[in-house]
Amino acid sequence: YNVPDNNNKWNSILAILNEARYGGPGTLYVNFASGVKSGTFGIPSIPTVSNNINPRLTTFFTNNPSGRFGTVLMDFADASKCSLIYNTNTPSGRPSHRAAYFMIVNRNSGKALDLISGNTGNGAPVNQWSYDYNGANQRWVFAPTEASNHFRISSWVSGKALCIELDSTATGARAHAFDYTGNNPGQQFDLIDAGNGYYKIRNVKSNLVLEVLNAGTADNERVQQNTDNGGLHQQWRLQPWGDYQVRASTGKYVCVEGAGSTNGSPIIQYSYENNPWFKWRFESVTDGHLKSSSLNALTRTISVVNSTSVNGEDCHLYDYNVANNGAQKLRILPKTNGLFKFYFVHDGMSWDIPGGNSANNVRLEQYPDNGNAWQEFLLEAVR
Repeated sequence: YNVPDNNNKWNSILAILNEARYGGPGTLYVNFASGVKSGTFGIPSIPTVSNNINPRLTTFFTNNPSGRFGTVLMDFADASKCSLIYNTNTPSGRPSHRAAYFMIVNRNSGKALDLISGNTGNGAPVNQWSYDYNGANQRWVFAPTEASNHFRISSWVSGKALCIELDSTATGARAHAFDYTGNNPGQQFDLIDAGNGYYKIRNVKSNLVLEVLNAGTADNERVQQNTDNGGLHQQWRLQPWGDYQVRASTGKYVCVEGAGSTNGSPIIQYSYENNPWFKWRFESVTDGHLKSSSLNALTRTISVVNSTSVNGEDCHLYDYNVANNGAQKLRILPKTNGLFKFYFVHDGMSWDIPGGNSANNVRLEQYPDNGNAWQEFLLEAVR
């Protein structure tokens, strides 16, 4: 297809790249390649068709190095040259990136947001249902919107977006699932911190928040939008579904040093390995908070050394203590760029790779939130 200029061209490509990243289980990354050389990302060399787009593609895939790649040759002056489409194998040494999926659990009822009966049609109702960790209908992904400033919330089952019926701005308008139409604020949401690990989910178009009708606690109770009144039935916790590898902005992965499984084992970053000490399970504890348990020692979690509130204190693996002061508890914050932040509950400090150092064996620390990239992490689901 043809677009008028390079900026519009790139915005179109970026929107589809983001779609490829969050389209559902097993979705491939797509590389709109125009001269990216063989070996750079493990894809064949093809002729250059846009010197303007190449550097942007290189930056995108440098920042998002994991995943499977397909290649599409695109020449915006000649649509007939857009026909070459083929897939390649997973790049050597990297996992296939699979997006993080969440259960969205109501604070008042303890029930989860559910695509009722797994209905894959447009207009399918989205209500609450009894919490079912194994239920695919209750899995949702928080994907960046086109401008990376809001979320679209998509179903694992259908890939359709959570939205408000008819894009209504009225109180009481119900939630349902519908094909994502793009750049539609009626299908976009913001997460508003409600304290204690809970969030309000606010529709961008209406500025109203999701709630369970009349604070109901029954299965299939209606989920709708309404004016924010601070009620517990308008607050939700995010429960990561499945196990994860955690990639830092440095490209390295959070792991237990030396394949450790004992108390006091340091938490570091290291080049990717497909081993249990590189894998984590985020489990609900108190309120809307989580603990991060190592698959190498499931009774032990990422903890702040000595439970201190010292800037730059290291993290290590330690037995989870239900009476801990919050140095073993986390608040997870999805970001509209597709990454995540993790905050310790006892002092509000963030996970931090000091100075963005990209070397192996650098310790994971806690540090006050400073907005730096090295406090943001990508969750790569283990499937």
